[in-house]
Amino acid sequence: MIKRSRSDTSFGPFLTGIRFCLYPNNNNAILAVRDACIFNGTSTKHKFIAQSREMIQSVAEQSSFDHIVGFKSLVEEAISVLDRENPNWFNVSCAILREKGVPEMKV
Repeated sequence: MIKRSRSDTSFGPFLTGIRFCLYPNNNNAILAVRDACIFNGTSTKHKFIAQSREMIQSVAEQSSFDHIVGFKSLVEEAISVLDRENPNWFNVSCAILREKGVPEMKV
């Protein structure tokens, strides 16, 4: 199952989207990305639609992730692979989030 989830694009969300999560400073906050959705606040109710792939990358650049060596590069590479393997992943995710009433990320 694990091998297939990392090599077969039709198996699970692993090669069709991006997800990462952190609970900064071991408190009640969450900083996470699930496809085009950014979670940043005291609960998963604090979510917004990213305006771009670069905005997702900017989450990985936040100091909360500094302790994970090479994390920014991993996220950049993951987005690059997604763009190559599933070019519409970001737009599809944004459309689904809009249908669900998730607000746009304010800059």
